[in-house]
Amino acid sequence: MKNPFTSIIGIAFLTLLSPTNQAQEKPPEIEIKLAKSADEFLILPLKIYRLKAADVPDVDSRQLTDPDIHRILIKVNTVWAAAGIYWKLESIENVNAENLSRLKLLGLADAPDTQKKPHLAFRDVIPESTRKDYPGYQVYYIHDFDVNGVYFGRREAMVKETAALRPVEGGIDEPIPRVTSHELGHGLGLPHRQDRLNLMASGTTGTLLNTAEIAIARELAAKNPACMKYNELQKKMSLETNPSKKKTALDALKAIETIGNKSIHPVRSSMDAEIISPGETK
Repeated sequence: MKNPFTSIIGIAFLTLLSPTNQAQEKPPEIEIKLAKSADEFLILPLKIYRLKAADVPDVDSRQLTDPDIHRILIKVNTVWAAAGIYWKLESIENVNAENLSRLKLLGLADAPDTQKKPHLAFRDVIPESTRKDYPGYQVYYIHDFDVNGVYFGRREAMVKETAALRPVEGGIDEPIPRVTSHELGHGLGLPHRQDRLNLMASGTTGTLLNTAEIAIARELAAKNPACMKYNELQKKMSLETNPSKKKTALDALKAIETIGNKSIHPVRSSMDAEIISPGETK
């Protein structure tokens, strides 16, 4: 007859080796699924540019409307709410691309979609006039190149309006807001991190940030001379006499208050109606 005491010992030993128990011994990295509280938010200015180039189809941004960009920014801000960072839209502008001759010399002006289009060559098409004396961040939308997006440094990112991503569990429901959020992450000091559910993974719809990434991003954001804290924007809004600027500040405050302390993952279209559209266009 089998010794019952031996059986109990065996069951206990197997329990210790079970995957569930091992997971308890090595807890997974914490995933932040709630936005910071409203008064913790750091606010960074952001300008959006659609690059125009009628004779270079790959540069010419022609799909994104102003409502599209407002929807994209709502989702970008939902993603970044985990870090308590809000991108305050300053403007949306169409600007003519410059230095297109280099792209033409490289054969990229009329390259087929199947041909690689080296993204670093596209940095030169950014108009110099958009770079002067602006401490905030800038995103330039183009039609197509060989990556979904790229961060060039100097708080400049470029994203293609034809972006495509591999879907993952709980991922965002459209590519451009995720690619935009990812490139802004590089602008806040975050490197690639190959956890497919993470915002900084390459080519997926993941939007999660871990606690270390949140700390790094907030530290760099706070050092930006254009960064404002939530209570500072409140005070500025109360003193603002320009109606347009006052409305922009009020919209940002309402958006932050709406999402503060709310569940933010996954990021879905259904959230659009719950968050105030930020900024103005010109």
